[in-house]
This record gives sequence, structure tokens and C-alpha cells, in this order.
Amino acid sequence: MEQLLDWQLVIVGIVASIVTFIINFYVQKSGKQLSTTVIQWITFALSFPLALWWGGIDLPALPIVSGDPGVVAGNIVDYVSGWVLIAGGFIGNATVVYHALKKLVFERIKK
Repeated sequence: MEQLLDWQLVIVGIVASIVTFIINFYVQKSGKQLSTTVIQWITFALSFPLALWWGGIDLPALPIVSGDPGVVAGNIVDYVSGWVLIAGGFIGNATVVYHALKKLVFERIKK
């Protein structure tokens, strides 16, 4: 996912509106301002479910753990490397969503 499709941007806009409403409500009721870092972490955390929904994950096959120890060790390494590849792609997709969401949230927060 290098960029978001139009319908995905609409959903990001809806999520940004909800997040902005909650942040502004919190600030108004508590009188405490949220730091930029906290808002960034909130938007980054919210980008993961959206990235999972839109990108999905193909889990690697479980390694075969019977037979020659050398083959078993190789199978386990292949399995772990499969998870690393999945994590890299997933975090990349989440980052694309995060940047779009962060931009909208920071544009709408009352200063």
C-alpha cells in the first residue's frame, strides 16, 4: 500500500473526526492539554487496525519440527524470517495510514 484509495481516505477522515472530537472533549473537560507525542502515539496505534483491515496478513506456514536437527533449525529460521517480512510490510502499511490520520487530526485539533 503506497497510497490510500479514495474510500480509505473517507474512513481515515471519519476516524480522524472521532479522534479529534474525543481529544477536544478531554481537553475541555479536564483542562489538561495532551502533548504532541501522546497524540502521535494514539494515531499510530489506531493506524494498525486499519492497516490490518485493508492489507491483511498472510501467516507463514508452521515449521516442520521432526527429523534431522539441521533441517529443523533451517525450518525454524525460515518461519521466523517469514514473520519478520510480515511485520515489515504490515508496519509499512500502518505508517501510510498513520501519516494520513496524523495530518487530519492535527489540522482539526483546537489550539
